[in-house]
Amino acid sequence: AYLQARSALGLQPGRAVIRRDVYVGASAAQAAAIGRAAIDAGYRGFRADALVCGDVDGVTKAFAELAAMGYDEVLVRSFVRDPSEALASLERLGQVRALLA
Repeated sequence: AYLQARSALGLQPGRAVIRRDVYVGASAAQAAAIGRAAIDAGYRGFRADALVCGDVDGVTKAFAELAAMGYDEVLVRSFVRDPSEALASLERLGQVRALLA
């Protein structure tokens, strides 16, 4: 829809970027628990489906679905407060990026 709207206005396609709050867990179960805890605590007033959380395979699938919708890039924001968890998630995000390359 975004690219069609730009085309209808005579604009160049540009890069379609979407921002998502993300956590890449060591396992799907761990990521689901962290995501649930964030939502239960009222994380930014977001609904659960606004977050992308899962293991490497799950987040890779979610990002691939965004690409299929026409997004070129995903701008990520960590939603975990624990610095060590945030860093571990970013390290696993590197694996997601490699799988999508």
